Amino acid sequence: MGRKGLSVLCQRRSFLLLPSPSRGGTNPKLAVVDDNFKTWRVKAGTKLAMPSYSKELEVTEFQRWEMTVKDDTKPAFIHAPSQPPRIKKSNYPPVFAERVAKRTKRPLGDSFALTNFGVNLTTLEPGGESALLHRHSRQDEFIYVLDGHPTLRTEEGEWDLSPGDCAGFPAGGSAHHLINRTEKQAVYLEIGDRTAGDEGTYPEDDLKAVMTDDGWAFTRKDGTAY
Repeated sequence: MGRKGLSVLCQRRSFLLLPSPSRGGTNPKLAVVDDNFKTWRVKAGTKLAMPSYSKELEVTEFQRWEMTVKDDTKPAFIHAPSQPPRIKKSNYPPVFAERVAKRTKRPLGDSFALTNFGVNLTTLEPGGESALLHRHSRQDEFIYVLDGHPTLRTEEGEWDLSPGDCAGFPAGGSAHHLINRTEKQAVYLEIGDRTAGDEGTYPEDDLKAVMTDDGWAFTRKDGTAY
């Protein structure tokens, strides 16, 4: 493929170079497989010009090889349901994490390098919860139901939601979460800002959350660690 670059969509991509048998057993080749499962055939020794990268990748070994690269380009759009789910299901301590095990979040805003707010496409399986009942001290949240009928539960009451319904949760307001009590998936968009110095409080659980430079730190309400 000469110096033709690979097509990439997201900010971080892992490329696998896999041995590929050539015709007649000569001119060994490698198959380059990107995260879109697109396969490229190249000869050993070929230099690949990667778009937006400061260096070229030279294919020299006839073996499995992996490289993680950063792409500074951003897509014009993405197909939200096709985005990979967040690898870590929850930041909660294990005693609470199992309560959100039926929740799947697909980050969307990160694909566009958004920094002021985050966007997730979230799916709740039957019996799933969006989070523990909680409120934020400094960050606002917003949800928009796309499919299914999750129940919005707050300190003021409960409401069964339908596609097209939305709800907003200002910082310091009522504690809230969603529960899927139906037998079908519930899918919704969740949007939240990233104001620094945020804390999370949990009226029904012995849990406190503080946003640090390294992410969320969870303790008991008396400050002791889990």
